[in-house]
Amino acid sequence: MIFIVSPLRSVEIISFGNVLSTQKQLFVDLFVQASNSNGFSVQISHGVISLFAASHYVPVMNTINKSQEYIFSDYNTSSDVAPHVKQEYLGTFNSLETPLLFEASPLFYFKSKSSVSKSQIQIKNPGETKGDMSGNERWSLLIRYPYELTIRGILRYQLFPFIHTKLYSVRICKVMQVDPVNGMVTEVPSEENSICDETEE
Repeated sequence: MIFIVSPLRSVEIISFGNVLSTQKQLFVDLFVQASNSNGFSVQISHGVISLFAASHYVPVMNTINKSQEYIFSDYNTSSDVAPHVKQEYLGTFNSLETPLLFEASPLFYFKSKSSVSKSQIQIKNPGETKGDMSGNERWSLLIRYPYELTIRGILRYQLFPFIHTKLYSVRICKVMQVDPVNGMVTEVPSEENSICDETEE
């Protein structure tokens, strides 16, 4: 009897949920879909995933005054949109506290099983880098307005994680609009998903 195994297929983020945006922490429920043609479940718990935020309404830094305080201009009307929307880096994580688990396919049916798995992302002090708090200060201003949250990077997994087997990698990216007032998450127009078309460095 020949035992054939296959990597996951059609792996993609389909949505975010329960987004909680505060200056000190960002919580996001991540929903990922994949097709598994194996007769056993496949787990993903590692990767290199980065989060970014951008907003057409966020105050943008114009200059710094003599006391080194930031001076901002608000783009808070539909007719006064910032000409360039900057992606604010929030942080990177390498492991999922709750692994993604994709269900096994029924044996002898030779058909992939598509399933959705959920994990939670937590970023502490979003925007802070090596003790530099300026990014976190910009984040605290950004979350006063609706913003676009991007999750992108690489997920890595093994079909048999307890033995030395091939390591698979899959690229993921998703952009969604977040309203920090009510926590509502919605899709964004396809033309605003251009960051997902960029090649990973």
